[in-house]
Amino acid sequence: MSHITLIHTVRTLIDSFERQMREYIGSDIEISHILDEYLLADTLAKGYFSDINFKRLQNDIDNALMADSDVIVVTCSTLTPAVTRIRPTISVPLVAIDDAMCQKAALQGSNIAIMATSESTFGPTMDKIEQNAAGLNKHVTMQPYLCAGARNAMAQGDAELHDILIVETAKMIQDCDLIVLSQASMAHMEHRVASICNRVVVSSPSLCIAEVQSLLDNDGSEKFQNG
Repeated sequence: MSHITLIHTVRTLIDSFERQMREYIGSDIEISHILDEYLLADTLAKGYFSDINFKRLQNDIDNALMADSDVIVVTCSTLTPAVTRIRPTISVPLVAIDDAMCQKAALQGSNIAIMATSESTFGPTMDKIEQNAAGLNKHVTMQPYLCAGARNAMAQGDAELHDILIVETAKMIQDCDLIVLSQASMAHMEHRVASICNRVVVSSPSLCIAEVQSLLDNDGSEKFQNG
């Protein structure tokens, strides 16, 4: 039985991500979760991802390795640059939540709107899309749209307000051909935002889970490539 370990910084993703993963991959997998809320909270408070947090993430990944994980997934897009640095140093596939999403955005979009509820997500997401676009010899433009207040609403358990604020932000988007919902916690709004904006919308969980399935199909022998 394959063992997948998910490293989260947002508590609400634990149940939803496992449910989606079992629906897509099947029930014959073992899924473990590591919750480290401090990694995101401290980054938001300081405005940057510290060396201490990098070591903390390494420890979380080491714990996943000691649990004999076949694939490790980090579900917080703010941590993607750190995941990219750690990936070559370990022996099992290490997947960042937005790897496949950023590949798809770079492939399909040219003028891209980036929606986020945490400002710390913009830099890693936009940098990764730009890197993927460069690999395609393609130029893309990106415009960030912060869903102000949505993250605090979710943290306080007000999912309805969280969704309302995403809708209000979506209504402000103009002049784009693709929209990125840069955080996994926004994924359930994909169809709603697409309906409002009449644009292609991409989010991370389903694309990430498809990548995990591909890795398991290959017996985890090939590491996920950055594109």
